[in-house]
Amino acid sequence: MFALVSNVLVAVSFAALAYFLLLQRRWQRWRRDAATAKPQRFTRRGIRSHYDFIVVGSGSAGCAAAAQLIRKLPKATVLLVEAGQERHTDTLTRYQTSRWIGIGFDQAYDWFFHTLPSKILNGRTMAYARGRTTGGCSAVNACMWVWGDARDYDGWAANGGTHLWSWNECKKAFLEMETYTPNTNSDDDVVGRGSSGPVQVRLAEELSAPLESLIVAAKGSGLCSSSNRDYNSGSNEGVVAASQQNVSSSGERMDAFTSFIEPLLLQQLEEDDSSSGGSSEENVYNRRSHRLHVVSSTLCERVVFDKGVRRNADDDDDDDEDDDDGGGGGAGSGGGGNVRAVGVVLNCGSSGSFYVGARKEVVVSCGALQSPQLLMVSGVGPEDELKNLDVPRIKVLEGVGRNLNDHPCLYVGVNLKAPLPPLTASDYSGDCGGVNVTGFYKSEVSKKEEPERGADMQLVGCSAAMTETVLPISLCSRKMVGHAPYNTVKGMFHYGIIDFLDNALRFFGLERKLARSVLVIGFVLNQPFSRGRITVNGNSSMKSPPAIDLKLLDDRRDFARMVDGVEKLLQLCNRREMASLIKSLGELEGLANNRNKIEQLVKNISAHAWHAAGTCAMGDVVTPRLAVVGVDGLRVVDASVMPTVTSGNTNAPSMMIGWRGGELIAEDYGYVADE
Repeated sequence: MFALVSNVLVAVSFAALAYFLLLQRRWQRWRRDAATAKPQRFTRRGIRSHYDFIVVGSGSAGCAAAAQLIRKLPKATVLLVEAGQERHTDTLTRYQTSRWIGIGFDQAYDWFFHTLPSKILNGRTMAYARGRTTGGCSAVNACMWVWGDARDYDGWAANGGTHLWSWNECKKAFLEMETYTPNTNSDDDVVGRGSSGPVQVRLAEELSAPLESLIVAAKGSGLCSSSNRDYNSGSNEGVVAASQQNVSSSGERMDAFTSFIEPLLLQQLEEDDSSSGGSSEENVYNRRSHRLHVVSSTLCERVVFDKGVRRNADDDDDDDEDDDDGGGGGAGSGGGGNVRAVGVVLNCGSSGSFYVGARKEVVVSCGALQSPQLLMVSGVGPEDELKNLDVPRIKVLEGVGRNLNDHPCLYVGVNLKAPLPPLTASDYSGDCGGVNVTGFYKSEVSKKEEPERGADMQLVGCSAAMTETVLPISLCSRKMVGHAPYNTVKGMFHYGIIDFLDNALRFFGLERKLARSVLVIGFVLNQPFSRGRITVNGNSSMKSPPAIDLKLLDDRRDFARMVDGVEKLLQLCNRREMASLIKSLGELEGLANNRNKIEQLVKNISAHAWHAAGTCAMGDVVTPRLAVVGVDGLRVVDASVMPTVTSGNTNAPSMMIGWRGGELIAEDYGYVADE
């Protein structure tokens, strides 16, 4: 009886502590928001009843697509819709890029999704961070700028994308997007890169001794033996080098909104006649004279079609219904009597729902998790999903939500004999914004089963700044309670412990010391065979999260390559270059020549890499011009259109899809590309 009472008291105490920590965290956020409060630039005020194009989602692809439409169609009007707040300019997101991994624990920036339990991963669920702010995931990620391999894109071309998505076409778009600035503080011999694009790119600077040793070990082992130092040259196999990052020379994150949209907004203001700029009460960023309008904190509830699908009377309160003509068809929208997308229903919270019409097209750019969700709640999707939804059935497309690709990954922390040098102010900027070293190699499994493909494995090394402090704390918390949704008891323990340890380490000044004593190394499986699925489980509201069934490592070939990856890490750590710096191997300790333990480690700590793709794939759900099959006036432009995920981080390819997709749409409405 005494033991029972003691256990109950301990449980109640921990629950009270977790609740207190959550309240403390919310109070800190309220204070922070109050201290940094600024007028919202992108409100509903000034929004028109109709636009030529409505782009839903201001993430990596959506910003690029909207910018292309404005630039290439001189008379077009565009509304860019963002569900989150305008936070891409916050200090945490723009300047302290080294703390990017902590943003995934902050609902002010994140959708806070979680995956369904994975049987192969011991029933674990995993947090799935998605940027909920202007700039989307590009505002909260690790700033890795990785194009992928030429064979990725030629594979798209052969798998439904035609020549429009071949390596030659995609490379042209990458070069147009970027401005690569050589690193003056290192031996930067990268050549042949873009020089006049909106996205600034450079190398990570001044690698620490352990990371330099990792490069030497990878080359010496034969794992990454190529003399090529630019993994964005079209062939990444065998390349190992300092990471390329979309970060400016002053250390600012070059997210999609900053790169593509802010210059256009500034240009619009500069073009305004100061003598007729409107009253002082007018929203300066959404003037009637402007062709590009942005609205934030606004959720797109559904796409509206022209076959009597406005289900509720309060959705039809638009005062310009007689202007709802749907507009010109466009070559890429299908034509020929298909149902047509004519607008969207938006929700600004306290303002309620309202309709905005699209004269030409609705462009869905919500990412690989939410683009299929928006299609399904709007009546476009698989038969088994639509029959459980209380929405009109617009078009049955079995591929919507299926073919979910993601990169499995595994990271461990090894303890160093000597701590790294103290962090400087620049370490909190782009110098150590994410992964500092990356390399690409071909696994033994891939050599046997897919010799024609490129490197399927990506080696990564992360400096102390990236691990400070959330990652070490998260590793500790994971051992105690594991990952769990935020609003569950288990989740409260997990995030409460993170807050408690983070605050304690800061108070005693130990956070930097802890981070400097750890080197994070790992790998990413870039060409997975496993395929998952996005569903809505009968819920027709975009306010509810999608059901994310990753099926990570379900294919035995993926699991075998993860085991192979751990063995490669052990080999690298045991090489003279690394062994002389390592005090202990952490979670790799005792795994040498013990396959059972390695397999258990893979099951215990493998995760996804936040690289979801493929859920509205070309050749299945959309045409090569990214038009939804059988539906006019509706496109999907984001990572969900990839037939297969690229071999590397997906932020740059997502921007490229937006850039290329915007150009294709513009061509369908009269734009003629330069030869």
